[in-house]
Amino acid sequence: MTPLDYTDQQATPLAVLTHAIAQLAGARDASHVVEIIRATARSMIGCQGIAVIRKEDDLCHYIEEDAIGALWKGQKFPASACVSGWAMAERKTIVIPDIDHEDRVPRELYQDTFVRAIAMTPVRPQDPIGAIGLLGGTLSADEDGDRDSRSAGKCGGNGDRKRPADRRAVRRAGGGGTRTR
Repeated sequence: MTPLDYTDQQATPLAVLTHAIAQLAGARDASHVVEIIRATARSMIGCQGIAVIRKEDDLCHYIEEDAIGALWKGQKFPASACVSGWAMAERKTIVIPDIDHEDRVPRELYQDTFVRAIAMTPVRPQDPIGAIGLLGGTLSADEDGDRDSRSAGKCGGNGDRKRPADRRAVRRAGGGGTRTR
């Protein structure tokens, strides 16, 4: 299978997905699967960054990333102290529209990055082996101003984190700055 140029404006999300599925079917090992995810997820979803995390006992190992700026590739964090560990422990997608409004986010890890919004989903939720994170300056809302795991992937980059309408949407969604599914 030939590589698809994911920066090509002609490559639709369906074309990227179809190509990724074909590549995954022929993946030789876990490292090849991770590379396929890294190469396709960001362009298919349209966010500013993705991270692929592997669970290693009580640690979260950031094994791969594709982002507009350097993040945490190669680093390991205690699962109890990071969003990827939280998603794996809860066995569900965690959506954080604004990290400044979520007390469980270790802000010191994000202060020098572009990341202000996170959607983190466990890989194999019934018995998590890792997580995939979508990272951006903001999370886009759907037509009703609601934020959930369906709209979480549309990480935008306008950096406008202070819009009152966004905070109201979060409060309607369950308050506290976090929307989980």
